[in-house]
Amino acid sequence: MIMGVLAVVQQSGDGEVIVSGKIQGSVKEGDAVYIVNRGDNTSTIFGMVSSVTGGEESAGSLAAIGIQNGAFYNMKPGTVIYTGSYSQEEIHDTYARALGDVYVGLQQLELTDKDIERLSLSDLVEIWNLFLIWIQSGAGSAMDEIRRELYKQRQVVLVQEICKKLMVEKEVYCVYSKATRQPYMYSRTVRQEQRCMCTPPHIWLFTKSVFDFIIPTLSKDIYGVMPIKSGEDGTGIYRFLSDVIRLNGVNEVAIQSHHCCIPNWMLVPELDDSEVQNQSMTNPDVVRWILLMGQMESINSEDEILSYNLYHDFMLKALKEAKLLIPVQYDNESVQGETQVNIVSMSGKGERRAVRLFTDWREFRMAFGEEWDGMAVSLADMIGTYDCIINAGTNANAGCYIDQDMYES
Repeated sequence: MIMGVLAVVQQSGDGEVIVSGKIQGSVKEGDAVYIVNRGDNTSTIFGMVSSVTGGEESAGSLAAIGIQNGAFYNMKPGTVIYTGSYSQEEIHDTYARALGDVYVGLQQLELTDKDIERLSLSDLVEIWNLFLIWIQSGAGSAMDEIRRELYKQRQVVLVQEICKKLMVEKEVYCVYSKATRQPYMYSRTVRQEQRCMCTPPHIWLFTKSVFDFIIPTLSKDIYGVMPIKSGEDGTGIYRFLSDVIRLNGVNEVAIQSHHCCIPNWMLVPELDDSEVQNQSMTNPDVVRWILLMGQMESINSEDEILSYNLYHDFMLKALKEAKLLIPVQYDNESVQGETQVNIVSMSGKGERRAVRLFTDWREFRMAFGEEWDGMAVSLADMIGTYDCIINAGTNANAGCYIDQDMYES
């Protein structure tokens, strides 16, 4: 027997809870059952059936089941009650159907304060994903303008609540690139009539509840998975997102599913003028394309070459306007009242010397200690004398080399 809870019907003073839902198979009073909340990152628990009303041995029939001490099991829409052996996929499908029936089908995405309080981050994302699937199935085209606007507003509220839950989650996981050692950036190149574009690059986060589903789908040669913890001060996830958005140039953050992408401005606000003045130098429009190129496994097929060239063009356009950090040491001995600035160069391509430049202080400090200062320069300031190596510290895949020919072209 398996049932996805649709509603908590009644709770008695002795802790018994009566829940209703669609049942497959049969169950009777006194049966021991498994109880699991797929979205809560918790283990399966055991319960005892105290009563059964309705329900036939046919798929999808409605039943009400009493659970002894159910008040202690966080029973809610989406809770799965079952006996026997079911796969994790079958349990997840039952969980998702229950959430879809209640919050997409019945409540039409209108969530109460009580709903938001008891639903987990994973629950809310599952509801969002089910809604998007429902819209893409053709339901959206059948709506009038008023209803379409209503769903749009409700979807915004749902995503806002997902953002709040994400920031206070104890731990989430992020897929990263083994090539760049940075969160993997997903983007798809689209051919258009006169030009090519790419979808906004996003990173992928997921919770423990779907860990066992996602890990087998990832190539161990290309991807790794890193835990992102909230930490003792509770700000760890926000700080991580702030770095990948403001430094790496991530446009969106996917949670659980690649369909569920949150725009970066809903997670990390843009800096205001006063913050910009005090903010360390950043170049997200440069780093974004460097990382997308660096994480590519190969550049052989027509599509791979197309994507690489597109990223390369975007990077060069961003570099043209960028201010970068060059490591310098100031000489206390001055000449004619002017302080001398010492920079370090190294062998470049051919007979040219090269200097190392950095897009931000994070990259700078990974390569140079506190005894070094950084001075803001542009490529135009340096390229006449030096080739420029950008962000190439211990990992060349996360950096790039710009010579004079490339700059001039």
